[in-house]
Amino acid sequence: MQSVFRCFTIVVVLFVCGFASAKQPVKILGHAENAHTGQLFFSEFMNLLWREPELSDHYQLLEIAEDGYRKQKLEVLLRRKVIDINWAGAKKQLNNQAIKIPLPVVGGLLGYRIALIRSEDAGRFAGIASLDDLKAFRACQGKTWLDADILEYNGIAVARVSNNQSMVKMLFQGRCDMFPRGIHEVVSELANYQRTFPSVMMDKSLVIQYDFASYLYVRHSDALLAERLTTAFRRVIHNGSYRRLLEEHDYTKHIFPLSQWETARFIYLQNPEHDTDLKASPNYLNLSGHK
Repeated sequence: MQSVFRCFTIVVVLFVCGFASAKQPVKILGHAENAHTGQLFFSEFMNLLWREPELSDHYQLLEIAEDGYRKQKLEVLLRRKVIDINWAGAKKQLNNQAIKIPLPVVGGLLGYRIALIRSEDAGRFAGIASLDDLKAFRACQGKTWLDADILEYNGIAVARVSNNQSMVKMLFQGRCDMFPRGIHEVVSELANYQRTFPSVMMDKSLVIQYDFASYLYVRHSDALLAERLTTAFRRVIHNGSYRRLLEEHDYTKHIFPLSQWETARFIYLQNPEHDTDLKASPNYLNLSGHK
């Protein structure tokens, strides 16, 4: 009887210890099979962070199915605790609502824009040398994108549109003159757009630049997770694995080598929601030399 009780005690102790040492689940939004390369990059980036002990020793990374959530705002999903980490472009409202991990996820590439234009406008576009020249072009941008706010703040007319395919269609029809996209996004998208709109092209000789980047966000109640995410992110920057991800992933690899941008014309725009973390970050990619 005594040996049975001893065995029972051991089982209970092992169960309690195992329960106590269980890792806390951390949820991010997963992706579908036909996901955008940006969604695939985010998944690989998060798994890269989870190789670091600050995260892997304490948390289990879980990708929840996107079905039923993809059309909902990620900051709402974060607030409702559907997800625990949000990836979004920095804006003051979100910075106040959640903790921002102060390192740009893709090195600030979101603030370098290359415009899709119609091929017949290539000559006009090649003549752009200043912001005043750029103001002669009307841009198509997302209805709620901060990019649209930035362009308008700098005096550029903007047609606010609900989705990317509609923007390209409007460009093709001449209802806007350019569709600026992130320097890391546009190459992978262009081939798809040209199947339907063959006269749409990009001109890598002109880059529209402003201080804007995407960051990781967590709830204010998850301050320890924020601290550990920051530590892990800094480590993958310094050990080189983050840079290798950028150079090898389909989402970002075509921006390398960075020397290809040395001859480009850069037009710098002011962002009314100034990002104080961007250029101080060790992973900031300075393509233009503009400080």
